[in-house]
Amino acid sequence: MEECIDIRVGRLDLAPRKWSIQKALYDGCTAAVDDRIGRLREYLENKGLLDDTIFIVTSDHGDVQDEHPPHVEHHLCAYDELIRVPLIMRYPKALPKGRIVKWITQTLDIFPTILDILNVKDEEYRRTIQGYSILPAIDDEPRRGFAFTEYMKPLQQFFLMWSRHPDFDIRSYNYMLKALRTLKYKYIWYSNGADELYDLENDPAEKHNLSDDVPNVTEEMREKMERFLLSIERVDYGDWLEIGRRIMRTPNSEELFKRLKVWGFYREIKTVPPLREQDKYL
Repeated sequence: MEECIDIRVGRLDLAPRKWSIQKALYDGCTAAVDDRIGRLREYLENKGLLDDTIFIVTSDHGDVQDEHPPHVEHHLCAYDELIRVPLIMRYPKALPKGRIVKWITQTLDIFPTILDILNVKDEEYRRTIQGYSILPAIDDEPRRGFAFTEYMKPLQQFFLMWSRHPDFDIRSYNYMLKALRTLKYKYIWYSNGADELYDLENDPAEKHNLSDDVPNVTEEMREKMERFLLSIERVDYGDWLEIGRRIMRTPNSEELFKRLKVWGFYREIKTVPPLREQDKYL
């Protein structure tokens, strides 16, 4: 983690060979996970349970590894190397074998898909679900036209940056971002006024920002994003939940919180229950 912070604040610049080593290690981790998933699948098959199991392989996020410096790890951006994740599902009773679905989906679509597979019709389970079942997409009738990503105030990163580099000007990262991704375009909105637009068909690595070149597309994507945001419930929990329980016990945490508060980066909601003693070391 320390190296990631150093890279993020410009105090460490890894040579290409070191990035190659990092990516090789990442590939090794992926291969290890693949092996363990294979062992689990083999176990279920040997026990005669495989065809009665909804088998799902996915991930919460990817990792940024020198594709968009100074971004690193899995924070502060919404490029595809971070937010595009695998989704592999197996259940012969409901899912056709070998079908590759080109349509967009999100991880929050997994739960309603499971409900559909299990034929759960009770609306009580679906009332607050923002996801859609992907079963129609298998038959080329997708319900989702875009994926939405949101990164709120990066308070945890501010805390970590100042823990290690108290003189760093964290204002360069003082933004929230939201991203809307279709099969054709990715639009990234930043709260500091920046816009990014990428043509994913011709620029899948997201290297050429077209937001000023095709302002009509940028505006169309922004309006689509706002309509979506207006359609869903928004709840404000303050900033407490964004801190992370693990870093609360650092020796200089109170001093850092005071600095974050006086500059207006941190808002504490007093109604949030205090951290339980048994949670301080999670």
